[in-house]
Amino acid sequence: MTQLIEIVSDGGPTYGMGHLYRSGELGRYLAGRGYRVRVRSASTDGEKILPNVPREKGDAKLVVIDLPYDGADHVDEARNNGLPVLALDYHGTSAPDLAVCLFDDSGVPAGAPRVVGLEYSIIRSDVLAQQKMPEETGVLIMIGGGDIRNCGIKAAQELCNLGEMTLLVRGPLNSPADNKSSYENLRILDDPQDLVDHMAGCSWAVSNGGTSMLELMRLGKAIHVIAQTPQERNFAEGILKQGGILGVGDSILGRPDEQTRRRVGEMAASLVDGRGLERITGHIEELLN
Repeated sequence: MTQLIEIVSDGGPTYGMGHLYRSGELGRYLAGRGYRVRVRSASTDGEKILPNVPREKGDAKLVVIDLPYDGADHVDEARNNGLPVLALDYHGTSAPDLAVCLFDDSGVPAGAPRVVGLEYSIIRSDVLAQQKMPEETGVLIMIGGGDIRNCGIKAAQELCNLGEMTLLVRGPLNSPADNKSSYENLRILDDPQDLVDHMAGCSWAVSNGGTSMLELMRLGKAIHVIAQTPQERNFAEGILKQGGILGVGDSILGRPDEQTRRRVGEMAASLVDGRGLERITGHIEELLN
């Protein structure tokens, strides 16, 4: 029988949405490669949010841990069952067999095997399949699934006052709001089904420093990052040093010119090449064998 891989993730209305979504994407990718897969959340809140994912039953042969908090207990549980463990962006005192980190490996125990880099970014399949739009206009604002600091509308007002055509996309965990705007150059959409088209159709973007940023980078967009957490800020500042985003901070320093947008967008796309799932699967197969 085909080997079963278990993926343990978590998240809630104010944390971890990116972990849940990328775990679901990894689960579907592995299932497409012929593996049996079980994706589950470590909490009931996460189970309510977890997207449509494989939920195979049976005994796992390997555990993937993708948690927004200390994952040592889950590593220990897998170890006690004699299972190899691969951990994504891991923080904890117990060492996995391999930690895969996008940028910060400070939470991985000293001496534990690890690989680090943006090349391990998990990008949704519909983003990877998106074709370049014939016309790219205006600025897109999307501050993750919940916008816990309510930064989106503030950024939208700032850009509208600069005369920029602005689209604010609110994530699925935002509280319902009146989408009417007093600004003629502002549209507000709640969790639109055609989100990827809007991402591809903007000329530049403002996002949080998580999954939204990485997906916009893959699409070659120049992005200003409004970080939601200290971890997002550190992540974004590392990318800024490589020239992969426009800037980091709650205040936006005006509209970038076309040359800057092109230069930063090209660097962004080169840093996030869309092959993260392929690379992570390769490491999983090494641990299984």
